[in-house]
Amino acid sequence: MPRRVANVLCGKPCAERKITGADSVCVCNQTYCDDFPQLTLPKTGVVLVYESGKSGHRFQETQLKLQTHTSPQTTRSNKDTQTITIDKNQKYQSIIGFGGAFTDEFGMVLNAVPKQLSTYLMESLFGKNGNEYNMGRVPVASTDYSAHYYTYDDVVNDTHLTKFALAKEDMELKVWY
Repeated sequence: MPRRVANVLCGKPCAERKITGADSVCVCNQTYCDDFPQLTLPKTGVVLVYESGKSGHRFQETQLKLQTHTSPQTTRSNKDTQTITIDKNQKYQSIIGFGGAFTDEFGMVLNAVPKQLSTYLMESLFGKNGNEYNMGRVPVASTDYSAHYYTYDDVVNDTHLTKFALAKEDMELKVWY
């Protein structure tokens, strides 16, 4: 049965803005952006849970102490009890990383904001005090997040792709060097 051990709030707190008729948001601008502590592996027998919600929690860490059982047991239902069954012999998939898509729209946002804010945004995705993404997907040609539809070879019957070329959007919005 899990048991609460401790709670730790994010590193730099949310600069909260209330939105009438909607949830509140954390404001990130060129002078400030919230973050959360660097994630670490929990001790053996402990699970870390990070929670954000309308109650004001923002990346609130809760440590749950696990009890292991070698055979199924019947326990009394309790609101503070959660049962997780792990079959070590069943493997579903392997995870090679986490990340997001570098679409035209994402590039437009990064280009539209001040340089310091775009730096904060990238740090919040890939940095040690952010999501710690380690992958990014760059879509081929346009997506539903593009200002218009385009391909890399719009010439009819160009079966040898002699007119194949990256688009202006790729160089301005998706490829940084």
